[in-house]
Amino acid sequence: MTDRLHLDDARCADVVLELLSAEEQAQAIAHASACASCAGRLRAHASAHEQSRLIVPRRPRRRLVRLPLFVPVAAAAAAAVVLALWAWPARRAPALATTWLPIPSGDVLWREGQSEDEHLQAGFSAYARHDLARAAREFESARTSEASEQARRLYLGHVRLEQGHTREALTLLRSVDWASLPLAVERDGIALLVRALRANDDKVAADSLERALETSPEWVPVRP
Repeated sequence: MTDRLHLDDARCADVVLELLSAEEQAQAIAHASACASCAGRLRAHASAHEQSRLIVPRRPRRRLVRLPLFVPVAAAAAAAVVLALWAWPARRAPALATTWLPIPSGDVLWREGQSEDEHLQAGFSAYARHDLARAAREFESARTSEASEQARRLYLGHVRLEQGHTREALTLLRSVDWASLPLAVERDGIALLVRALRANDDKVAADSLERALETSPEWVPVRP
């Protein structure tokens, strides 16, 4: 990508407000998916816009803008792409359906100089096999921090939810710092939080998050 394609504040505002042509909109979003700085700027504008909608409600637009499929994890790690830290499934399921989350690459969970936690990686492997008991043991034994800790809480929360430990699942999912997760996994994670809220009879909070997932474009952050 050349410098002229980088998204300044004005361009980000145009994207969020959907003021661009379809071609320009797609080009801007494609660039943000491959540029960490522009991704962060676009997310900030989208988040601010979503907050303003909570204060001054408006009729949602019917046209939704969808992010393109992300590049494979290896390429994403090499490019240090914030929005592509997790690989998108080849075909996305509905946001509120029971969904197994994609597995992140260890390369993007650890800062330079840090070593991978073997229990965390073993937990991801067990999760990919849907081995709930092994995944729970490994995630609980992992020693993590920052992004890897948020991933551990999210995936362990899902495991506990599938095991029927709904109260523990809700506690874990509520503790996740959603702003630190890429959108590729964030919305499916929020859908898991909706399930956990319903399982614990918190219908009001569950309905609110469910509406946010159903009515907002996929590139707009949804916060509990």
